Amino acid sequence: MLTDQDHFLVYESHSEDASAFFEELGKRITSNMEAAGYARCKGLMMCSEQKWRGSLTVWEERLRTWMLHSTNDHLLLAQNFFSYRLIAGSEELHAKFEALAAEQIKRFRIFLYRLAQLEKEHAIPTLDQPIRSLFKLHRKNIDMKKIFYFPITIVCRYCHLYMENYQAHHWEK
Repeated sequence: MLTDQDHFLVYESHSEDASAFFEELGKRITSNMEAAGYARCKGLMMCSEQKWRGSLTVWEERLRTWMLHSTNDHLLLAQNFFSYRLIAGSEELHAKFEALAAEQIKRFRIFLYRLAQLEKEHAIPTLDQPIRSLFKLHRKNIDMKKIFYFPITIVCRYCHLYMENYQAHHWEK
C-alpha cells in the first residue's frame, strides 16, 4: 500500500514575496520527497502546483468555490483535500485554517450531501457477491486499496466533516 505525494501549503501573508517564497518551498518539498522515493501525484495534488498552496485568503476562496460549485471535479479535489493533517508549521495558523474550513462547511452543508451522493454511486463490494464479480470475471487480482480501503476511509472522512472534526488520522476516524 505505497503512497504517492499529496500535500498542500497554507501561509498567512498574501504578499507577492510570500507567494514567491512558498512557490520555491513547494517545488523543493516535492522534489525532495520524490528523491526520498515518493512518486509525484499523477493528479498534481502537490504544493509545487499553484492550486495546492496559498494564503488563508486564497484557501478560503478556493474552498468556497469547491463547495458552492460542487462539480464532480471539485468534489474529487475536496475528497483528497479533507484527508489532511498538520505535519509542520504554526499551530496558530493551523487553528485559523481549521476555523476557516469549518465556517465554509457550515455555510455550504449541501456540499456534504453532494460528497455522500457521489460516494454512494461507488458501492463497496460485499462478501456475499460471487467472488468472480470482485475480479470482474477476467481480472487476476484485486486492488484492495481502491475497492475497499478508499471507500471506507472516505465515508469515515465525511462523517467526521459532518461532526466538525476536520483533522484526524484515518485510523482515528
